[in-house]
Amino acid sequence: MSLLALIPWPYRWLLLAGLCCALFGTGYIKGRAAEQREHVAEQLAAMQAEAARLARDQRRANDAAAKAAADTATAARTIATVRTRYVQLPPSTVAADCRLSDDRLRLLRAAIAAANGGDTSQPAAALPASTRAGSR
Repeated sequence: MSLLALIPWPYRWLLLAGLCCALFGTGYIKGRAAEQREHVAEQLAAMQAEAARLARDQRRANDAAAKAAADTATAARTIATVRTRYVQLPPSTVAADCRLSDDRLRLLRAAIAAANGGDTSQPAAALPASTRAGSR
């Protein structure tokens, strides 16, 4: 005789139903845990993709800012070069609308050449006397 024969039929069915419920519950809980792990893995992958996209965008923004700074520095150097070359030109000695006689122009050229230590190869001439009578 077996030990199972000692248990009445209604209790045997109850034991079988309890065993089926335990088996179903175990599968359900294991399935839920696996589904939850998949969901967490999907969220993690999405967060990593978003972090990679943000890092790429930040890198592009940093590159653009560095390029803008380099362009600004280049422009500043160019402006400084232009200022040193062209703004500090010596002032013009004779205005464009100035009308000088030939004698005065020759004397000015001789004075400039003498100041620069050059030889004009022309004799120095005295200023012409004033033409106005009684100027003195």
